[in-house]
Amino acid sequence: MTVMAFISLRNNPDELGLGLPNDKGIEIRNSIMYNVSTGQFFYYDDYIGEVMAKAEYCCDKWHYVGVSLQENGEGTLYVDGSKPRLALEYERDIVKHSVVKFNTRSRPDWTGISLETKLLVGGGMTPDFQGYIDETVVYDFSIEPDEFEHLMHQRTLQDYVLRGQTPKVDIVTVTNQLSTSKTPKPTVVQMAIPTMTGCVLGMEHNVGPVDGACVTKIYGWNFADTQFPKCSFGGIEVRAEVLAEDILPMWNRSSDHPYYHQATCATPGHVSPRFVPVTYSNNGVNFTSLEKTGRTVQHLFMESSLYVTGEGEGGAEADSVCNDLPSKAVSFGAWVCPKCGPPVPPPPPPPPTPPPPSPPPPPPSPPPNSPPPEQLGEGTQV
Repeated sequence: MTVMAFISLRNNPDELGLGLPNDKGIEIRNSIMYNVSTGQFFYYDDYIGEVMAKAEYCCDKWHYVGVSLQENGEGTLYVDGSKPRLALEYERDIVKHSVVKFNTRSRPDWTGISLETKLLVGGGMTPDFQGYIDETVVYDFSIEPDEFEHLMHQRTLQDYVLRGQTPKVDIVTVTNQLSTSKTPKPTVVQMAIPTMTGCVLGMEHNVGPVDGACVTKIYGWNFADTQFPKCSFGGIEVRAEVLAEDILPMWNRSSDHPYYHQATCATPGHVSPRFVPVTYSNNGVNFTSLEKTGRTVQHLFMESSLYVTGEGEGGAEADSVCNDLPSKAVSFGAWVCPKCGPPVPPPPPPPPTPPPPSPPPPPPSPPPNSPPPEQLGEGTQV
């Protein structure tokens, strides 16, 4: 599928009258494409062909893709970053990204007579792109790896200044101009993208154990389904998973109110019982700003408690404490929270024990041994 493509529709006649065919040049000058079957972004032009990134970028998630070309022909394809970084500070997992080098002489067709150059975004050339595109930008210089990393985390690039320049093209221009007889005008959908900061409004479990591992839902606005969303509990970051079915649409036009989004995450452990603020990030970098939202959602870490269902002979045993009671004096107690309601039905009786298997039959007796033949000796008549 074609994400972005510079194409040339040059068809210059033979001005010298030498009987030469029209100069059509190279049609696909520079492009970014995506292979649905393999999960690969790749660069393509009609001069060198395909330059493939790694096959690990799935559908239905946002990815940041870019191409940088230098004047000497050296090019770089970036996908989801320009350098390695850890998914979480205390883990060794690296966020998936690709940096692929190539070399080409193909450029957008800026020169010539009666040329017709187009920049296609998401359509106009088979196969058309199916999905969402935002923050489309073009600069007239080659960006460096650190600059690509910086652009990937900017809230918006429409008026962003890089090296004293704003982008040559933005998504507003593309939306208003991209319309052909083959490709209808694209639709503007109100939805969050990874650079937007998620706003946390509430959570499913506001109280959890200090040892963590309590899976809870986070409710809020501007959640985007990316490769590395995170939740933060008092500054301790954990992985999050956005519930994709709740992402679209972002705004309920009938009631003129936004839809609530949801994400799930497992609480981390904490050193002692305390309240901590809960924030969220789509890209693992830009977290909820409590000052800007004017609302703080807190999670209370509490010591773990024993829960007994009342079924059968369930419960906990602490027999080892009996070894520390040398005298007859003893005191004991606990915080207890009874659950009222109908009694727990008794467990079903265990299944009857099957009868033991019959012993195997004894082995058959061996045949009696034949008497040994008589020995023939001296004086024996035959």
